[in-house]
Amino acid sequence: KSEVLQPGQMRVLLTKRRAGYGQALRDTATTEVIWTLDAGAEDRDVLRQHGRTELRSVRIQRLLDEAIEQGGIATQEDLAQALQVSVRTIKRDCAYLEAQGLYLPTRGHVLAIGRGQTHKAHIVGRWLCGETYDQIALHTHHSRTSVLRYVQAFVRVVELHRRGLA
Repeated sequence: KSEVLQPGQMRVLLTKRRAGYGQALRDTATTEVIWTLDAGAEDRDVLRQHGRTELRSVRIQRLLDEAIEQGGIATQEDLAQALQVSVRTIKRDCAYLEAQGLYLPTRGHVLAIGRGQTHKAHIVGRWLCGETYDQIALHTHHSRTSVLRYVQAFVRVVELHRRGLA
């Protein structure tokens, strides 16, 4: 890929999302993905308000979303390497997030995948139930900026649908 990396980003080689299962990872088709390890002010806000563990949780969700959006799929080992923590830490963080009702599209989960609830859907659902941006940020451990961005994107999609656009 020829995209220029922004500050806080890195290129990683991940398994292609549509790659088959049942073969060794070294024999599985890969794709290059750009991951945002540090989102600057957004990440600093999460760190300041919620601490390191919650920042890592936000980063895990962001990296998994970016992988899927770019046609890749990450393993927990990929996440551990990128975030410079142990696989055990990632497993613990993922278990915590899944207990919160979030769907994490790691390679290990996709085999038996149906559509799951992502953190974005969870945030929009809270907004639709009347929570304020600040309440949602507090309960989901995301920055207010991220919450606002997710809701604005949802509202744009609803408006386009209302106008009859695909």
